Amino acid sequence: STSASHVPAQQQQQQQQQQQRRRASLERIFGRDFLARYDVRERVGKGFYAKVHRCVCRDTGVVLAVKSIDIRPLRLRENFSRARLMREVDILQRLAHPSIIRLVEATWNKPGDGEVGDHLLLVMEFAPGQELFDMIITKGKFSEPDARQIIAQLVSALAYCHERNIVHRDVKPENILLVSKDKDVGAISDTNAGDATA
Repeated sequence: STSASHVPAQQQQQQQQQQQRRRASLERIFGRDFLARYDVRERVGKGFYAKVHRCVCRDTGVVLAVKSIDIRPLRLRENFSRARLMREVDILQRLAHPSIIRLVEATWNKPGDGEVGDHLLLVMEFAPGQELFDMIITKGKFSEPDARQIIAQLVSALAYCHERNIVHRDVKPENILLVSKDKDVGAISDTNAGDATA
């Protein structure tokens, strides 16, 4: 019975150590200030330089998504500049269209005492869905009414951007998110406006 009583204690200790490691990992990426305002939950997406997590605003309880962009590999590019990256973020903040994911907030992580970190954090509306690319692979083809609905929303979003002298430069199925509404294909939201220019 003595060894049996050690098992729950060991499991509890392992769980605490796991939670501490997770907390330290989240602090490195998001910083304490951000984590004080948002509860970062599970990862819902991943790209070359970015990861997307579901998060909850601690003040309001609103479910959102946060895209953390690791700029360390981007800094190796010859034409990289934080100022240019922030111009693209400014473009995103000006967009308000039902078929474009809304950017709520953009900030840099602060891993230490006020120092600016190497992750740009984009807090966006949470839009659960599936990439158009994955849907094409899964379905093989779309019916004409479904394809028409997708294209109409995509053209509407692109026209909205073009009317504001904004060009996306990277429209492809991997950057289109199909959001399901009542089992019909619903709003299309651009998931990668990091290549927008004005």
